[in-house]
Amino acid sequence: MFVKFHNCITKCWLMTLLSAGFLLLCGCDNQSTTSEEVKKALRPVKYQVVEKSMSGRTRTYSGTSKAGREANLSFKVGGTLQEIPVKVGDSIGNKTLIARLNRTSFELEAEKSRATLAQAEAENRNAGSKYQRVRELYENDNSSREDLDSARTSVESAQAQVRSAKKSLELALLDLGYTELRAGEKCSVAEVFKEVNENVTAGEAIVAVVCGQVNEVEVKVPENLIASIKQGMAAKVRFDAIPEVGFTARVTEVGVTSAGGASFPVTLIVKEKHSQLRSGLAAEVTFIFAVKTQEPPPIYLPPVAVGQDRTGLFVFVLEPGDDPGEAIVHRRPVTVGELTSMGLEITSGVKPGNKVVTAGMSVIRDGLHVKAE
Repeated sequence: MFVKFHNCITKCWLMTLLSAGFLLLCGCDNQSTTSEEVKKALRPVKYQVVEKSMSGRTRTYSGTSKAGREANLSFKVGGTLQEIPVKVGDSIGNKTLIARLNRTSFELEAEKSRATLAQAEAENRNAGSKYQRVRELYENDNSSREDLDSARTSVESAQAQVRSAKKSLELALLDLGYTELRAGEKCSVAEVFKEVNENVTAGEAIVAVVCGQVNEVEVKVPENLIASIKQGMAAKVRFDAIPEVGFTARVTEVGVTSAGGASFPVTLIVKEKHSQLRSGLAAEVTFIFAVKTQEPPPIYLPPVAVGQDRTGLFVFVLEPGDDPGEAIVHRRPVTVGELTSMGLEITSGVKPGNKVVTAGMSVIRDGLHVKAE
């Protein structure tokens, strides 16, 4: 009886031991599986290694090409447009007719001035003849001194009237000539502002013309950098209409008064010639500013690498994790400069060699373990 009881206890103990071992093995197996799953579940992120720029600081601004001379042509007198024989794109030479006003009223004014002059000349002759007679009578003591002085005064007045009438006729003829608008040199018509039968005033633009070669670009430079722009400074220019060609240019004019919006006009001359260059093309002008030796070299990052929230601007920097390919995310506040063609300038917060997250920022947080790619 005792032997059977002892055997029963032994069997129970063995069963318990085997069960515990089985559970322990299962537990170890689950733990191993969980660790592998964690490794597989690491969120992948892309990063960029921060490098210092070996060149100077670059700034790119939008501008517009223009010809050496551009002008809006207008009449010196007002009137009704009778004819505009040119259209946009036409090449015009010296003395080419651009527009003409109705000449009727100006012709009538010229005729009126001619009649006034003829009347003044007739009165002048009459006054001269009268003076001559009075003078002869005075010399023979048949006329008084007062009569002589009065006749002389009439002659001088008549002569003044003649001079005035001649000037009026000259002005009337000039106005008549001003009814025709002609080119002063070889140019191209850039824009036509008016239509036939419109009434225009003196000085009102009729057409815009460009003369000479199209070899200038004008840009607006902000006030914080205008002091760094000097005459003769080199720059790179690209035109949207000619993307495959890069042009070199140099600064010829630096504005001294603001063009509005705290920016100043800067004019550059493009050295190269191209058949597709024309006035009004959109251009991108890149200036390269030398970095002072005591200044740290600039750092640029893609704008998508910089986040912003209520606490300010920041980036995510990766630090090595415990396992190969694993990294730990650390948030770092940064300050930025200007957005350039090389990227967003980072003035503080990162240094060369840092690995900055450039993709996947919206789903990571400070301290998160990720897989760096």
